[in-house]
Amino acid sequence: MNRDRYRKVIFWTLTLLHAGLIFYFSSQGGNKSMDTSGFLAEPLARWLMQVFGIESSQYSEFLLQVQHLIRKTAHFLEYAVLGVWVVGLLDSYGIHRRILLSVIVCGLYAATDEWHQSVVSERTAQMTDVLLDTVGAAAGSVLGFYLWRYSRLRRNRDTEQNELKEKGNR
Repeated sequence: MNRDRYRKVIFWTLTLLHAGLIFYFSSQGGNKSMDTSGFLAEPLARWLMQVFGIESSQYSEFLLQVQHLIRKTAHFLEYAVLGVWVVGLLDSYGIHRRILLSVIVCGLYAATDEWHQSVVSERTAQMTDVLLDTVGAAAGSVLGFYLWRYSRLRRNRDTEQNELKEKGNR
């Protein structure tokens, strides 16, 4: 399999698997979703309360705030990763304006994801999550664009150096 075809297969696989992971998390009911974020939020909230001297009587309210922050950060990061994969996929096809197209594709997926959440038990759809997801996708798309661009430039440089070495050995 040539390099271009291999890159396409890899990026299609990563994109579809990651989109599936996002769908899986969106399929969780509200209680399961809260338990998932609570796994990180509870120890973090306890630690932050000690660091900042927050009284234990405020634990419940503080835990909800930490959990909210973790959930919103997860929204941003999961779509940032999706943006990296989608812009890499578009790059593997040589598509121009891949950052913009990646943001549009990821933003549309975010909108359908929020719609999907609206039909899941104990979940709601929020336009602010679509916006946050799209901003995450934009950040990931820009990062991915420069990662793949740097990778291609480095690969081209290495190829040129190898060709020069081969000419010198003749």
